[in-house]
This record gives sequence, structure tokens and C-alpha cells, in this order.
Amino acid sequence: MNSSIIDKVKSAYDKNVDILITFTKKSVNIKTGDIPQVNMLLADEKPTDALKSGSDFAICGNCELRPTNHKEKPIAEMPCYVNCGFAPNAIHRIKDKLLETDKQVWPIIRHGAYGDPFAAGKKVNDKIRAKAKKVIAYTHAWQLKAASYLAEFCMASVHSIKGKIEANKKGFRTFRTVKYACSILADDEIVCPNFTNAIQCKDCGLCDGNQSKTAKNIVIPIH
Repeated sequence: MNSSIIDKVKSAYDKNVDILITFTKKSVNIKTGDIPQVNMLLADEKPTDALKSGSDFAICGNCELRPTNHKEKPIAEMPCYVNCGFAPNAIHRIKDKLLETDKQVWPIIRHGAYGDPFAAGKKVNDKIRAKAKKVIAYTHAWQLKAASYLAEFCMASVHSIKGKIEANKKGFRTFRTVKYACSILADDEIVCPNFTNAIQCKDCGLCDGNQSKTAKNIVIPIH
């Protein structure tokens, strides 16, 4: 079984909603490469339905790229890059499967292939971090005081220089989207190596928050 559930918890974004934390051992994601992926899904609603109803807030918070937010505050030509009709919907169907019991420690894990790591809560996030030597992850919750611990392994997802500066002051390294590849970068930013040299995340590993102590902030053109 490639995907399984590692936990079912109340969302840190909405304590009234149950979410599933799922673990997929193998991936065909071209950008990340074949590394384990962690998804956060609503326990009782299919991902594509949650996008339409707006209940995806429980896993994504107020991410500016959520389709419901995108309609009111456009960030790009297209909203969130995750196609919920594929992997998230397929993984959601495993919700009655046995819980993940694998004790293997992986070289690297992508946390939040869908969903924001903040939604999982600190206890689950500690469990996920223990499953890998390195975790790569992104969060839009960096402005929340309760999410400050995420700076240890998450990049702050930002969409402006102002956001980048604010997140840096809070102790986060940043992953900033820009409209054009020729956009001006700050001195402490570099363009994502996948965009410039097709280096996969499994071989790069720079989007690991403060696990990489001296790494620069990352910028990527909207894709």
C-alpha cells in the first residue's frame, strides 16, 4: 500500500473539524522527485468538494492561493497549483485503511504536498519530523504566533517583498512567488534551483526552513 493514514486529528485552523494526515511513500511528482509526501485532507469531505464549499480552510487556513480567496484577491492567473482531482482525491479514498506503522527514517520528506503543516498541530508535526532526516515544507501561517515553531522546518510562503521582510523578522526563511523570471531579487534571495537547473527537491533540499542554517531565501516565478 503506497498511501496510508498516520493520524486523524482536529485541525489547528478549526478545532471543530477532523482532518486526516496521510503518508505516501512513492511519488511521481516531477518537481520533488520520488520522495515521500504528506497530505492533509478533510476527514469527511472530498478535496474537490472542499475547494468549492470553502471548508478547505481547515487544512489550508487563509492561504491567498485558495480558490475561494483567489476570486476576491487575485495573486496570479491561476490559484493553488495542487490539482485536487488527482492525488488528493485518490488518497482520500484510503481513509478506512490501517494506520501507518512504518518505522523507517527517510532521507527527506515533503510535508504539505497538499494542506498547510500548521493544520496538523505540533504533536503530529513532531511525529512527521521524526520520520525523516530532513523535512521540506511551506506555510502561510507564519503570521500566527502559535505557528512560530514551524520556522524550524517550514518556509514562509509569501507573495511580496513586504511579506518576505515581515516573515524574516519573525525568524522564517521565505519562499516568495514572483510574476516574472526577471523580477528583481533581494541580496539574500536566490531563484529556485528547480526553475533554473531542473534540480529536483530530493537533491536540493533548500526549502527546509531553518534546518539549513546559512541558506538564502527562495524565489520562484508563478507556475
